[in-house]
Amino acid sequence: MENKPSEKTLKVIQTIAKIAKVLSTIFFVIGIVGFCLCVVGIIFLAVGFDSVQIGGVTVRSIIAKNAEMSNTELYMVMVSGLIECAVMAVLCKFTEIYCKHELSDGTPFTLSGSKELFRLGILRLAIPLAAQILLSIVLAILVHGSAEVNKVTVSSNGGSFGVGLVLLLLSLVFRFGAQKDAEAKAVQEETPAAPESEVPSDSGESSEEVSEQ
Repeated sequence: MENKPSEKTLKVIQTIAKIAKVLSTIFFVIGIVGFCLCVVGIIFLAVGFDSVQIGGVTVRSIIAKNAEMSNTELYMVMVSGLIECAVMAVLCKFTEIYCKHELSDGTPFTLSGSKELFRLGILRLAIPLAAQILLSIVLAILVHGSAEVNKVTVSSNGGSFGVGLVLLLLSLVFRFGAQKDAEAKAVQEETPAAPESEVPSDSGESSEEVSEQ
């Protein structure tokens, strides 16, 4: 009866891990597809859109007219989307790997799992920050010397930063739980079992006392 609450909690954790694994796989695929589409878009912007015509009008002019963006702004959108999709794919892949290992272990309270979650938290902090710096540099290069750019800005990654901090804290909690579990098992192994010979000797002594009376 005492194990039921902990078993229910563990089932909830495993269910969340399964859902996270599925969602990570889905968003990983979406990130890969988005990355490839952005690459294709950059290539077409560079060499293809002027040669492709629809009704005598080039695709570049159609996009520029409907989106109300200049050629430089279209490049910035494609580069921004490419970097963001790459970041999403990488983070989702690492999340999928962690969830897969956690499900195979059957519990998050393992030293290896806590180390993997700690690494995931570090990646959640470092990769978006590095991507934002890289994106700012690339956009600055594209904007340099162009007076027609005014619609594309670098998005903030405050949400990912918060998620990274939460993952770091959870990894420490899981590591603490794993260490406590290991200590409890070590104490159980070191505790000597009561000798079985004492029980019959006591019963024999008591029977002798009764017979003497």
